[in-house]
Amino acid sequence: MKTAVITGGAGGLGQALAARLQRENWHTVLLDLPGPGLDALGSHEKQSIYACDLTDGGAVEQVAEQVLAERPSIDLVVYNAGITHIGLFADMDLSAHRKVLDVNYFGAVHTARAFLKAVRASKGCHLAISSVAGFSPLIKRTAYAASKHALEGFFSSLRSEEKSYGVHTLIAAPSFVATNVGRAEKQENAGASGVFNGWC
Repeated sequence: MKTAVITGGAGGLGQALAARLQRENWHTVLLDLPGPGLDALGSHEKQSIYACDLTDGGAVEQVAEQVLAERPSIDLVVYNAGITHIGLFADMDLSAHRKVLDVNYFGAVHTARAFLKAVRASKGCHLAISSVAGFSPLIKRTAYAASKHALEGFFSSLRSEEKSYGVHTLIAAPSFVATNVGRAEKQENAGASGVFNGWC
């Protein structure tokens, strides 16, 4: 049974991806912030859950060690976790800008580093969930757009570096996705379980 690691696994898109993979007889390892959303998912034959703050590189390494000890191979890593901030740059506190980059970009970088050798060993795949904001301007989402541009640059470059190991590196750039709909946040959405306000 192949194994896929999905960050933001407790959110709408993360859950949809996990369900699809499980139907195709994959085991999914779901990483997300600790809390009732993740706890409610539970573990079973085709699913493992791990609480992890992706902005903490040390924590990501520790969780990766646990995953690697329990799974025979890591065949796919899906970089899905993300947050957004809605508002004009002129009105934005720079700490909010930094937080979006910490989750959306550095969270993916920490995860890629932790699973890099395992994906090489399986000749597997990195799948980054970017956005149309990764190559197109998006008003009132300067931090989000910047983080997705960075994600595109990182994984496009990683593709060239990992190709010789037989590794595939893909970037998906959806437009609007109904994930965690109904939330009323208009400033910063701090969860790592997928992008809020309909963006991914």
